[in-house]
Amino acid sequence: MLFKISFQKLNAVFGRGQQVSRRWISAGALALVVIIGIVFWFNRDAAFIQKNETLQRLATISVSETQTQARGYVWPMAIEGWKDRPILGWGQENFNYVFNARYNPQMWKHEQWFDRAHNVYLDWLVAGGALGLAAYIALYVLLFIAIRRSGLTIAEKSVLAGLVAGYAVHNVFVFDNLASYVMFFALLGFVGSLRPIRPASLFGDQPASQDVVAYVVAPIAIVLLVAGVYFLNIRPLQANTLIMDALRSCANQEADLRIFDAALAVDVTIANQEIREQLLQCSYGVIAGQYPNPTKQAFFERTVSEIQQQTSEAPGDARMYVLGGSFLVQTSRFEESLPLLEKARTLSPGKQGITMQLASAYLNLGRTDDALTLLKASYESDPSYGEAKTAYAIGLISAGR
Repeated sequence: MLFKISFQKLNAVFGRGQQVSRRWISAGALALVVIIGIVFWFNRDAAFIQKNETLQRLATISVSETQTQARGYVWPMAIEGWKDRPILGWGQENFNYVFNARYNPQMWKHEQWFDRAHNVYLDWLVAGGALGLAAYIALYVLLFIAIRRSGLTIAEKSVLAGLVAGYAVHNVFVFDNLASYVMFFALLGFVGSLRPIRPASLFGDQPASQDVVAYVVAPIAIVLLVAGVYFLNIRPLQANTLIMDALRSCANQEADLRIFDAALAVDVTIANQEIREQLLQCSYGVIAGQYPNPTKQAFFERTVSEIQQQTSEAPGDARMYVLGGSFLVQTSRFEESLPLLEKARTLSPGKQGITMQLASAYLNLGRTDDALTLLKASYESDPSYGEAKTAYAIGLISAGR
């Protein structure tokens, strides 16, 4: 009995010792990571770091650098746009409305059309408001709780939690796409499967009837799956194949309007805008190229019709107003371009490209004073923008000023 009690005490002492040693190992590993980070930062100008593309990129990360990148302008736009609809947001795929309305004139040096904030949390804040962002963050909270409560070992829990934490930090600087969402929700499903197995139930604690699952739930799931595959996969693929054929015909100087018609006839909402934009680009090449006049006229009329259709479907989106107005300016339809370009400027008053396009139309119509007013505003929005400065100078010279 005495030996048994002594063994239990000895085992308890060693158990506590192992716990203490694990804590010291964890603390040492954390301290090592911090030390490596500090050493790396103070040696960021070293040759071996500057010659390595990955290390050099890490060494240049700073708050000041962010201000010179598009994110330094886009993130404040996203926050300002969220303030307009703080609870439920703007809805999915609607960041471009915020970007156009809140456009910062200093963005001229970057890409002119953003449909994402390049920050997943800001994307959800804009798309779903405070409730949408809270729901998205709740996925991480529940995921960490599920990992903690799972039957995995400490090492396995640490690996999973580390992967989730890395993904969460990574999302501060990027936007999600289909591939990343598939992996994220697959992880959610995997961790959810680690909980203790309980019988499936529909309401309360009553187990679900196998007959209900087999003859009601399963058929509904199959029908929804087939419908989803057809409408979300097959039809977009059909439209994509047709638009690729249409682009090849344009590139080979054999533009065929019937292919664009077939692509639009598929009538996939997520593809129609892209098809119309490509039709617009192809039409200008046809009109300026060596095509018969009937072909040119057919392309022009169909393009104008699709511009009107797109602007009626998305009346608050500046993009087609700009592209359509520019197309009409390029084809010398200056009077017809004015409603489109004026609407575009109303929707995105800070974007110099729109202002200069509208000023060009005014100059060609002899409205010199209106053109100079716009060109001056465009130049003064950011005097470092060389193209705006040149356009203003040309406008003054053409006006004899």
